[in-house]
Amino acid sequence: MGLIKDAGESLKKYSHKVVDKTGDLARQAKLSLEISRLKDEQTRTYADLGRFVLKARDSGRESIELNDSFIMEISDTIASLNKKIEDLEHESSGIKKKAESGKEKS
Repeated sequence: MGLIKDAGESLKKYSHKVVDKTGDLARQAKLSLEISRLKDEQTRTYADLGRFVLKARDSGRESIELNDSFIMEISDTIASLNKKIEDLEHESSGIKKKAESGKEKS
């Protein structure tokens, strides 16, 4: 009876590990997709800034004020995107480190 009980406990222990790792992999995939989405948004935002500058130049403007409302809005958006990306990359790194430390223990 002891052998069956030990086998059951081992099975329970390893099934919890599998569930944890599966959850980590799913979270890692979600983070990767979100980071990719934010980087695409970041690229579009930089393109909007470039279009604004070219339009200003093409219209004959010799300078652009950095406190222009559009420039300020774009700057805030870029800063926000950078922060979100940095936070998600940090979280992703933590999950990877957790997975690597789990490999060493196995």
